[in-house]
Amino acid sequence: MTSNSYLDIFLALVLSTTVLPVPEELPVIGAGVMCGHSDSDFAEDRTNPDRIRWWIMLPVVIVGAVIGDVVLYGIGRRWGKKLLHKQWVERRVLAPEKRAKIEKGFADHGVKILLGVRLLPGIRGWVFVIAGSVRLPFWQFVLADAIYAIPIVNLMFWTAYWATDQIMVLVNQLDTYKSLVMSHLLAGVAGALVYKYLLSRHVPTGEPPHVPAIIAKPAEAIGHAVESAFESAVEVVTGRHHHESPEEGTPSSDEAEPPKVVPPG
Repeated sequence: MTSNSYLDIFLALVLSTTVLPVPEELPVIGAGVMCGHSDSDFAEDRTNPDRIRWWIMLPVVIVGAVIGDVVLYGIGRRWGKKLLHKQWVERRVLAPEKRAKIEKGFADHGVKILLGVRLLPGIRGWVFVIAGSVRLPFWQFVLADAIYAIPIVNLMFWTAYWATDQIMVLVNQLDTYKSLVMSHLLAGVAGALVYKYLLSRHVPTGEPPHVPAIIAKPAEAIGHAVESAFESAVEVVTGRHHHESPEEGTPSSDEAEPPKVVPPG
């Protein structure tokens, strides 16, 4: 977008968090690859001004991610009530009952819920909007978002940094088959859009089966606090409709009365 790599990554993060339908993980991974590739290119000339410094890029990435979330918080604080009650939002994005569960989650768990939604790309943006609409204190939101973003951003950034060589080999191989790759990507995008808008109205729930392994597995390593907050967020966002116990007085399939056998004659 510009001639400055740091500014490019910053803008990509803010835009992907707010208006572009692109996961914010992509700019973070891209930043790690750029720094790793630059360090390889200038291994013998570390002072070259064209070298991309990781100690500059990493803070830029963290700040960009947090600012994007703050923009969503500000939208929620200013226009959240009207936006969340729009018919298309309630019908296609966030049903009223789901929004009510998230709002109750903020009332019950406070900023802890922000840690859980950091791991749920399908729903986290709207949770940040709801945080603004329920008037969560701004300083609490910024502090919690920064604390929760730092380990996750670092994990993705350094994974991409150390895997730069493998990623660049893959990119070069893909470049050889560019037309074939692009046709398959476009077909996949078209199929996903048809499924999303014509065949299904499923709203991302953030349940564990929907969380990619590349995100869920590193999340477990963050510690018991992360796991506990994640489970709380999932329960608030999705309810427990997949594991609801049967209503009282209604026998389950295992307890159903066996059929009577009539003896012959």
